[in-house]
Amino acid sequence: MSVPKFRFYAPVILTACIVLASGCGRGGRDEREYASIEKEFVSFFLKSNPTWATVLGDHRYDDQLDDMSQEAIEEYIRACGGYLERLRAVDTDALSSGRSIDARCLASYIELTLLDFEEDRVYRRNPMLYAEMLSNSIYVILANQSIPLEERLDRISKRFERIPRFIDQASANLDNPPKLRTQIAIDMTKGLVAYIESDVLPEADMVPGMRERMRRSFGPAREALLRFADFLEKDLVNRSFGELRIGDASYRKRLKLQIGTDMAPEEIVAAAYRELDAVHERMYAVAAPLYEKISGAAAPADPDFEERIRIVAVVLDDIANDHPPRSGLLDACTAAYAEAERFVRERDLVSLPDDPLHIVETPSFLHAVQIAATISPGPLDEGGDFYFMVSPISDYLGAEEAERYLREYNNELLRVVTIHEAMPGHYVQLAHSNRVPSFVRSALYNMAFIEGWAVYCQGMMVEEGFRDGDPRLALAADKYYLRVVINALLDSGMHRENMTEAEAVRLITREGFQSGSEAITKWRRSVGVNPCFLSSYLVGSLEIRSLREDARREWGDRFTLKDFHERLLACGSIAPKYAREILLGSGE
Repeated sequence: MSVPKFRFYAPVILTACIVLASGCGRGGRDEREYASIEKEFVSFFLKSNPTWATVLGDHRYDDQLDDMSQEAIEEYIRACGGYLERLRAVDTDALSSGRSIDARCLASYIELTLLDFEEDRVYRRNPMLYAEMLSNSIYVILANQSIPLEERLDRISKRFERIPRFIDQASANLDNPPKLRTQIAIDMTKGLVAYIESDVLPEADMVPGMRERMRRSFGPAREALLRFADFLEKDLVNRSFGELRIGDASYRKRLKLQIGTDMAPEEIVAAAYRELDAVHERMYAVAAPLYEKISGAAAPADPDFEERIRIVAVVLDDIANDHPPRSGLLDACTAAYAEAERFVRERDLVSLPDDPLHIVETPSFLHAVQIAATISPGPLDEGGDFYFMVSPISDYLGAEEAERYLREYNNELLRVVTIHEAMPGHYVQLAHSNRVPSFVRSALYNMAFIEGWAVYCQGMMVEEGFRDGDPRLALAADKYYLRVVINALLDSGMHRENMTEAEAVRLITREGFQSGSEAITKWRRSVGVNPCFLSSYLVGSLEIRSLREDARREWGDRFTLKDFHERLLACGSIAPKYAREILLGSGE
């Protein structure tokens, strides 16, 4: 499950007011030039992307929405190209080790931006982009409880006033996107309207004088949003014949820029198949004794693939019997969080943040794309709140479908989800990242590090004996890890190998032990997210695990798990290869 930090196509870059640990304006010519580029780019970026400025915690632009006109987009592309040209003229070998990493990260980000907007033209091919931006622009403000409610509502009201213009720009830009993305955007847009009506407007009723103002500003905004949903549903979807697959060449380029790995696609696929075999073998070893207790029959010592899968599936099916009630998903995750936190504290695995974490229901506009997620405050929102969000079971699901869903997300699997999303996964890592002085490392998010850490934590907690080494938890963790492995195969298969939906569903259900409905949902999600994103989970976790073992060998008796975790998290949210450079190479 991903981390929707509301940073889908735009980067997250901290404002220039932060004082860098390495100093500003000192050192040689290249140091000064890089510092100047960095400062100018951040100022340009925040002004050009008011929604993302809000996400970061810079609230100077909370009354604005992004200008998505063709003219503004062309100017943005030209400006980014200029910054990239200046960055390439800087000799990174002449920079301090910390600045060298920052410069390389920033250059990769700008290259990725140009790939998105100039080459792939996401503003024409992905209607989800607009639905996401609108949702972010409202939700992030309302969720920021460090700002008085009246001020938040005032800012939201001003953004409401700008929605009709934004919708007109989106409608003019979109042309022949992939159909599935249009369908998801329809759900998201309708979900946003429902969220505003059910969550935002009732807040206005609590503040004297805001009720009428909010409803006046929302009136035209609501009409524009419904007009956009109607445009998507009755017009654009009928001319949405765009290709979802980006092809091998583009995939390779994006993999290097977006994930920041030196692994080639073939290496990732080969690693995924090795992990698939290793996990199946490990699961059978754990499941066999449980199978004998459940069935009363002895498990074969050397089963073939089909028998091994069958026996593991029987045990997983038994584990699925222990699940929360239909209305109890949130309570189950709350209890799982408390249990995981106690364990992390008792074992002293990593320093835990003081940042407030709220475990809440996912807002309606995210139901179409998220099952569970962690929302983090921007690095500038000092003292901002974190949210671990869990989607409720849809009212549209009948009793039988709801039961299948609950069996999939049973109590053991929800414990693993909670480890991944919150304790000690995304919540802990992002809270540490927000405190890193370098703005590139704390805010130019690399998803291979973020998702890789969360996946690493799933296995690490089992290894350290969480829940007294319960084999049922170990099996659930391995089943969840199989999603990570299969994600990478889906990602490459989808974009490089012409994998079909039927092939994907077969892989997910047969080798991933997931239900058919879950497999279809996974396929829907895989084609809706950025290419290469689904590979970030596996690549990041493999590279972090490899880094840990190399640190153990190099540090010898000085190695402790907590020290490794602390030093790793102090790197910020950068590509794991740069964390390796800092911990074991020429880094600080």
